[in-house]
Amino acid sequence: MPLKTPRRDQPSLQSESDIKATPPWTITALASVAAFVVQIDGSALNVALAAVGQSFDAPLSQLQWIVDAYALAYSCLLLSSGAASDRLGAQRVFGFGLGVFVMASALCAVTPNAALLILGRVLQGAGGSILVPSSLAMINHAFGDDQAARTKAVGLWTASGGVAITAGPIIGGVFVGYLGWRGIFLINIPICLIGMALAFRRSMARPATRVPAGHDLLGQTLAVFSMVGLVGGIIEGGSRADGLTLVFAGIAIFIVGGAIFLWRESRASSPVLPLSSFRNRTTCAAMVIGFVLSFCAFGIVFALSIYYQLVQGYSPVQTGLAFVPFALTITVANLVGASLAARISTAPTSVGALAIGAVGYALLLWMGPSSSYLEMLPAQLIARLGIGAVVPLTTSMLLSAVPSGQAGIASAALNAVRQSGAAIGVAVFGALMNGDPTSGFHVAVALSAALLAMAAVTAALQSRTG
Repeated sequence: MPLKTPRRDQPSLQSESDIKATPPWTITALASVAAFVVQIDGSALNVALAAVGQSFDAPLSQLQWIVDAYALAYSCLLLSSGAASDRLGAQRVFGFGLGVFVMASALCAVTPNAALLILGRVLQGAGGSILVPSSLAMINHAFGDDQAARTKAVGLWTASGGVAITAGPIIGGVFVGYLGWRGIFLINIPICLIGMALAFRRSMARPATRVPAGHDLLGQTLAVFSMVGLVGGIIEGGSRADGLTLVFAGIAIFIVGGAIFLWRESRASSPVLPLSSFRNRTTCAAMVIGFVLSFCAFGIVFALSIYYQLVQGYSPVQTGLAFVPFALTITVANLVGASLAARISTAPTSVGALAIGAVGYALLLWMGPSSSYLEMLPAQLIARLGIGAVVPLTTSMLLSAVPSGQAGIASAALNAVRQSGAAIGVAVFGALMNGDPTSGFHVAVALSAALLAMAAVTAALQSRTG
């Protein structure tokens, strides 16, 4: 039966029709381009931080900003990007996001100073905020009500990011050791250009749709203000004499700004974040778990990159190679977790994976500066196995709890929470590493173990009440 032409007052149906005209697994492959490019620079950059610091004579706090500039822009703009995906059509928005990412990557590659590198990372974060919700919306529309197939597709999408995380440390180490850190940002450009050609070729052949008016600019501004206040207070507070005052000031900005943001969103006609989404227990559980996973995973990666090079004396190449087994484990665990969930359900798989991650980090408490890499490896692999297995499950959990037409904004909200967790994790763990890196690392792994245990309890409670 031929597809019906969608009405002009139903823009979300246009996006679904566009995507269903293409085989679902082709859409999954195209969407996975986004998962790859948004992860490759971050994983490579962690290895290159020491070299970037030497190149610009930048202190640790500035290196934290280089990492967190991406995460902040990404998390704060995801909600608006998710709404745009639902309104304008996922494939159109996806192609535009690739274009933004290309330009930002070029700026990062040629920047003459740390300030412009931070600006380039902000623009990359904006591009990533466009790519992630639109790519997930494409997958959600492509598979319709087939939850098992969608879970596997999300697992492949996540695994593509895992491949980038796996390759990133190697690429970062090789570039820093032999060619220079700037080349890290050139990797994205040909990949994004190919993705743009595929996305626009498909979507531009479709008739235009009317875009609903209205966007809560004030709400978006409040979200940015709150998050920058919190993360900025933690980062700057960790490197200054009056640090505690700055930390408390950042927390105060976050609380006050966040409260005004929630008040605004409850009254806005076109809210950035529809609060009705959080009345669903499954949605709330996915958000909590997603925040914890990113806080621990990204925070520990930042802490480890400093620990390996400052405490154990690794070179950039050695540091990059040291991260490879962890990234491989996460990639494999993405696929294993999705497969297990499809067979035995999401809840028990999530609880078990989170508990495994907590045990892995707890085992690192017995390690010290004299511990060899091989002595630390089993605990590190256990932690990554647990985290990697549960990441795609939180996405699938969320998508199964929302209507198809809200897939863009729902996935955007989850990824905004994840990136907020990543930004706060880097800020907190970076502050811990600013003093004594050894004791700071021990506090970081203890905190990670406790948070993952709490997330396991959250998943268990959700499975009973949901």
